Amino acid sequence: MSAPQPTARSRRLAPAERRQEIIEAAAAVALEEGLAAVTYRSVAARLGCAPGLVHHYFDAVEALEAEAFTHAVTTDFERTFQEVEELGDAVEGLRHMLRVWVSESPEPHKTVWLDAWYMAARKPRVHAAVDHTMRVTHGRLATVLERGVSEGRFTPHDPDALAWQLLTALDGVIVHSSIGVNLGIVDVRRTIAHFTETALGLERDALASAFDD
Repeated sequence: MSAPQPTARSRRLAPAERRQEIIEAAAAVALEEGLAAVTYRSVAARLGCAPGLVHHYFDAVEALEAEAFTHAVTTDFERTFQEVEELGDAVEGLRHMLRVWVSESPEPHKTVWLDAWYMAARKPRVHAAVDHTMRVTHGRLATVLERGVSEGRFTPHDPDALAWQLLTALDGVIVHSSIGVNLGIVDVRRTIAHFTETALGLERDALASAFDD
């Protein structure tokens, strides 16, 4: 008979490792059940430890929610930006980014974003986490746009300003596509793609082709 697996409480970890383990467990709860489901009890149950251990590392559930959000979405967008870099061509990279971020299928990371935006209006720590993550994402997107200009693929523009415009538009598109409003009335995926094509001086459907079914 195999030996029982050690629980989080029985395994000895350095404080930094334990804290990271708790954050990863909280992110998993958020992705599976929603950010509001992140509590001392739900995270402790996933780790197989007492809620008091989680509380020892996080003085408030709000702090745990903020870290869960940050870990979940940062892991996701870092993977996407890595894939964009590996494609080698700025247009292909941006097309891939739109396809990933604006899919019509239910997607846990987008749901966590929606949860965080709602919570941010009332919870300062979640607000700070959302604001920081948006700024980091803006910087990464601006780099993609700068690369396209240097490669001669995009017309010259202000990457910082355009990155904010695109992220602002994407936020609305993600809300529409995530909850399925206005279906059959407007194709929000192609709307954002055509907006981006115009801003970058690309041919019609250079990016919208990402949504060819």
